[in-house]
Amino acid sequence: MKKTLSVILAAVMMFTVVPFFAFAVGETPLTQAGLEALEYSIPSYSEYIASEDLTIPAGTTLIIGSNANLIIPDGKTLDIFGNVSVKDEALLQIDGNISNADKISGEGSVVTKLSFPALDLYDLEGKIEVSFASSYSGSPYDDLVPQSLTYVPVDPDGEDVYVPINQYIYIIAHIIEPVEGLDKFDDSLLVVRLNGVAIPYKQGNHCTLLSTGGKISYSTWTNDDAYLSTYKIDLPVKDGCDVVGREGEMSADGEIVYIKYGKPFSFRVDVWEEYSKSPIEVYIVSGYGWTNMDTSTILADLSPAQPDENGYYTIPEVKSDYTVFVLGLVANEKIDKISSIFEQVKNIFEMIKKFFVQILEVFGISLGE
Repeated sequence: MKKTLSVILAAVMMFTVVPFFAFAVGETPLTQAGLEALEYSIPSYSEYIASEDLTIPAGTTLIIGSNANLIIPDGKTLDIFGNVSVKDEALLQIDGNISNADKISGEGSVVTKLSFPALDLYDLEGKIEVSFASSYSGSPYDDLVPQSLTYVPVDPDGEDVYVPINQYIYIIAHIIEPVEGLDKFDDSLLVVRLNGVAIPYKQGNHCTLLSTGGKISYSTWTNDDAYLSTYKIDLPVKDGCDVVGREGEMSADGEIVYIKYGKPFSFRVDVWEEYSKSPIEVYIVSGYGWTNMDTSTILADLSPAQPDENGYYTIPEVKSDYTVFVLGLVANEKIDKISSIFEQVKNIFEMIKKFFVQILEVFGISLGE
């Protein structure tokens, strides 16, 4: 009898405890009618999941109580025309869609789902490394504060992640460099999209204010040339010569010569006729924008570049910015004047020499041959 009673009691406990357990850890389906019945107030310590699209009408505030969860699953939408207040320790999780996310406030957590794809879908496996971080103050400049953000690596096979809504998302899609220390590729040329819209690139990452979740996608890798870094060549603009690239490139006010990584660049120095007597020297220096700086230090340990038989100076492979210096340009008129002065000085010294020779001969002193 006692054994039978214990079995009955165990069965009763199962039927009383299991439903309670399911309610505690599961989400209760929520319809628009159910939301209205709750008077747009999700009770504390409860969990609800939208079973249809939900709307918060204008003039109405949805309150998600402390330690409560509300999930908007894939395929469902939360349209906010009024307001949403997420209380302390509460969670609003957006797997699906949301409108007017800026109307959400409160101390709780509001997250949305981002789906990162597998890199091999875009022929990017082994070519890029992806990581992401979120702002913490709602400012697009949080990434400029040293060590303020922690970037999380994304699985190359793709994964879904949850990130705060109404914060800026920073995505780094770094193209792996084949040679350490050289910037062959330009990360800004790899397009990163959210729901088909390109995310702007700025200062090392793709950044946008996250008002909804969705799917991340990338531009497909076609060939290396599409992502090569571009470097600047500073050709001097000065009286006495024209510095001209083989393809007609010239520096001028407001213009820069751009060359892709690894490509050769050749130029010639066309000295003006009125400067044709100048003994010029040409220097090619790694670094950009040094033409207005003191050359005594910059060129101290460098040898002049030498032109080929056609008069062209060549950088075989451009792998950084460069500055070209042309030294020794002097107008022919000045050279002629200087030559005339030297000639006069030479004649004076010759006269002085003859005078002293004659004086010494008077005293019987000969300088010999």
